[in-house]
Amino acid sequence: MDSQGRDVLDHDNSGMRKNGEGMSEKYNGWTNYATWRVNLEMVEADGYFAVLEDWSPTSEPDDLIYDLAQVIRENCSDIISEHGKDLTLDYALAFLDDVNWREIAKHIVQDWLDEK
Repeated sequence: MDSQGRDVLDHDNSGMRKNGEGMSEKYNGWTNYATWRVNLEMVEADGYFAVLEDWSPTSEPDDLIYDLAQVIRENCSDIISEHGKDLTLDYALAFLDDVNWREIAKHIVQDWLDEK
């Protein structure tokens, strides 16, 4: 169990949840509400296309998804940290723990491939 009482086995070594296991039911086609909400309000998919262009010549699609998920998670955590403090920050960061970052990254990679 982590500090918030969640089963740490739902996470891989990066701290990201594996394939949505242990998460609540789907929300608007996404793994859960947190994933849908963060993707809707905090992620500009086409803003990551340039990053994918830089990585793509040497990366496999699964590696692109994993690496992009890491970058998106870090960017969203930074945004929250810049605007929150104390208890509000703690709750916001806990909300981010429920996001399926790989799912967001997979959608961005697919959109990028569709535009190529």
